[in-house]
Amino acid sequence: MRSSPGQPAEIQITDLAHDGRGVGRLDGKVVFVEGALPGEQVQTAGLRHRGKISETQVASILQASPDRRDPRCPHFSECGGCSLQHLQYQAQLEARQIHLLGQLRRSGIEPVELLQPVSSEEFGYRRRARLVVEKRTRRIGYRRKSSNALAAVEQCPVLTPSLQSVLPSVAHLVVALKGRIEEVELAETSEGIQLLLHAQSPWRASLDLPAVESVARVMWLQGKQVRELYSGEFVSAVPGFMQANRQVNQQLVAAALDALQPLEGKNLVDFFCGAGNFTLALAAAGGGIIGYELSASLVEQARRHGLPNADFRCANLFDTRSLASLKKTLADVDAALLDPPRAGALELCRTLASNGPGQLIYVSCHPATFARDAAALVEGGYQLQSLQMFDMFPQTMHCELMACFRRC
Repeated sequence: MRSSPGQPAEIQITDLAHDGRGVGRLDGKVVFVEGALPGEQVQTAGLRHRGKISETQVASILQASPDRRDPRCPHFSECGGCSLQHLQYQAQLEARQIHLLGQLRRSGIEPVELLQPVSSEEFGYRRRARLVVEKRTRRIGYRRKSSNALAAVEQCPVLTPSLQSVLPSVAHLVVALKGRIEEVELAETSEGIQLLLHAQSPWRASLDLPAVESVARVMWLQGKQVRELYSGEFVSAVPGFMQANRQVNQQLVAAALDALQPLEGKNLVDFFCGAGNFTLALAAAGGGIIGYELSASLVEQARRHGLPNADFRCANLFDTRSLASLKKTLADVDAALLDPPRAGALELCRTLASNGPGQLIYVSCHPATFARDAAALVEGGYQLQSLQMFDMFPQTMHCELMACFRRC
């Protein structure tokens, strides 16, 4: 990448990029403008060129969008966690929906029915977070925008009130542990607030661990070993993944159950089931279901619920040999649900396109990989019946979606 200070340039912003930057054109070249919104006329600083695109920041706003607002968080200009706090919430929803549909249309796909987005509380919704610890100062925070450097934070309005309230205690704990911590994961669970400390070295009993007010559980992770600090005992596994937004996740699970009705007597399969976010609800509603997950610890966690009609199995759903072995199972399945990571599940979708049941529910957190996988399903004879966005991550361009496919 080369840098050129150039002369200030005026640019009309027409769109938002996937990372929340404004998009415009200058001399025929696409320009990404940090801090700009669609409909705005802005003056920029010098451009940084990279191939056929350029990048810059807003120097001044000549004509502001009517949807522009003041960010609530004092760290917004530095922190890379949120990208859209300067945009009114309804306009955020519309921007995420436009981005999602744009990705699908590039793959030549339109849903038969586009359902209304499911909205969220704008702030105070996030029940888990991962904070970075700066090695020299031991301050905690998030990564800066487009950087690995730390943006130290003293507050974070998107966190739940309970998590926000423990940030000062977490900062004190990190300092007391004298540079041994690299990252801290916070989670608000049904058992209370939990901290997972990512350590550089094994726990030493000689370390003085200050009490952390309002925190139920503190764990020390070094390599693959996890120690419960207050009890001094090793625990079997790191707590598994959970959706950041409890309220919207409940609505997402309810929508999946509704789409798969009637469940009584159906044989179902849940791919990338984790600890059973969807699987357990589907089984409790009467469906017989098999959940597939790579992590043995998550499978064990799911099995502890003891539901007789839920069978949890370990499988690598990115491995072609493992996928080949699923064909016999799929022959007896009435419907399937898949909730893959951001990388999507192209090979699994190709397997489903050839051998899958009449109904599929695809849950995704990444529109681009979803659109790619949806194309494989459509090519194999499925039709995208309905699409709905669930606003799991307000103040960002990220979204969760649920797509219902049926064989034509």
